[in-house]
Amino acid sequence: MLFIDLDDFKLVNDRLGHAAGDAMLQEVARRLGACTRSGDTVARLGGDEFGVLLEGAVGPLVLEAGERVLAALEAPIDAEGEAVTISASVGMALSTADSDVEDLLRRGDLAMYAAKRNGKRRLALYTPDIADVGSSGHRPPDWFAGSEEQRAEIVSVLQDPGALSMVFQPIIDLRTGRVAGYEALSRFNRTPYQPPNQWFAKAHRCGLGYDLEAKALAAAFCTPGRPHGTYLAVNVSPSSLIIDRVRSALPERLENVVVEVTENELASGDPAIADAIADLRARGARIAVDDAGSGYAGLTHVMRLAPDVIKLDRALTTGIDTDPAKAALVSSFVRYARDIDATVLAEGIETVAELSRLAQLDVAYGQGYLIARPTEPWAVIYDAATDACQATARAALAGNDTAESHDRRLEQVTRLLARVKSTQDLNACLVPLAAELRADHVRIVHGPPAPANQIVAGDPAADSEAIAQLTAQGYQARLSLPIGDSAELHAYSRSDQPWTRFHLSRGRIIANQLETALQHCSQNTASWPGHHSASSTVRPSVATRA
Repeated sequence: MLFIDLDDFKLVNDRLGHAAGDAMLQEVARRLGACTRSGDTVARLGGDEFGVLLEGAVGPLVLEAGERVLAALEAPIDAEGEAVTISASVGMALSTADSDVEDLLRRGDLAMYAAKRNGKRRLALYTPDIADVGSSGHRPPDWFAGSEEQRAEIVSVLQDPGALSMVFQPIIDLRTGRVAGYEALSRFNRTPYQPPNQWFAKAHRCGLGYDLEAKALAAAFCTPGRPHGTYLAVNVSPSSLIIDRVRSALPERLENVVVEVTENELASGDPAIADAIADLRARGARIAVDDAGSGYAGLTHVMRLAPDVIKLDRALTTGIDTDPAKAALVSSFVRYARDIDATVLAEGIETVAELSRLAQLDVAYGQGYLIARPTEPWAVIYDAATDACQATARAALAGNDTAESHDRRLEQVTRLLARVKSTQDLNACLVPLAAELRADHVRIVHGPPAPANQIVAGDPAADSEAIAQLTAQGYQARLSLPIGDSAELHAYSRSDQPWTRFHLSRGRIIANQLETALQHCSQNTASWPGHHSASSTVRPSVATRA
């Protein structure tokens, strides 16, 4: 196996920010996958460490694979518009008849540190004479330590009142710019530093995970002075909710509390966990699911739980202001949340542009370094975040929101129709109207309307004469919608496809507005085109689909 550690990645991450660091890790992962065989397994072990399992490889093949890894990382990586060169130190370890997984990882890790001691950006093969601790002062990560050592470390944390403390990150209401709540986050006062998720994972491996979760919950709820009107969000693993010592760490009444469930245990559908979550709701808690949009498991949690708060994965937030695909996915979460009476919270907001775009998409809440960093209670949000929220709210109220969306386009079309006073005004509306219906051409035909219908050239059940007339005009589909009791709206498409329910609904809204517009035209024009003929039309000079 190859144990890969990026050289000096922390310096790059600190200088360019977490978003750029995440993008670089993704690019490294892509390159590792591209330079290995289809039968090899590439994995991220944590932080900036990766592993590659080479099945059926002997010594020379392992060396060749390591050299391909070094070569794959030679080309600079684009990060925030800057070409960044990054290298890696690679430790290589060969399995033996009596080695297990943990032993193989430990050997690869020791070889990797030997590569770093020899100057970085190089390979090192594990041999028995490699010291456990090198002259550089590096030591293997604690998750390689023996189970007894790990358990003793967790016991020390549980027994020491000062070993665990809480910081709180504000959650802002993107509609008002005011603090809505705080998320409680654990911090471990131990050296060397290890991320909180590693501590909890280690505790669960030792059978002490629930004790550590209970200690963290107790610390969160005993912190005094939370501002009035704000809620507290706490993180738990779903299986812990059926453990008495964890449940007892929660207050009896849970109004103004959001319980954020983590891990992937929800996908199992354990009835006991479902009952525990139902009990929390009965006691007043709201339930949040983290990392929505990060993969199948996250979507499964959202569907199974129907949460009160959908917390979007940071990958959806980063760069959303310049990524229409991300914006479309977030918009779908917002609509889904609206249908199930939930709210959406975006985490990892780091720029004003991201915050503004999320607010325009109607995401209700947000948190991230732009708003405030996690601190001891109770942090005040930064002015830039408040100002951005209030600016987008003012723009929305004034109708000056420049964000492109289906609702925004429909709003603009209906506003134009509401101002129609003449046939000239009506003609000016037809181009955006056609675009809203995804039509290549629209007509208003006067006379008693028929019920709504559509003709599609590829429909074998359609009237052949009607299809012949349609295709003779150069179209493959036509939608007809009644406008009151005096006209019809015809929308034509050159595509052989039926209209969706989405566009049918929009067409009916537009047809309702057109009824009033036609009344204004007839009142203000003595004789306007088509008033006395069922076949006459009002045509725009150009009416192409946007």
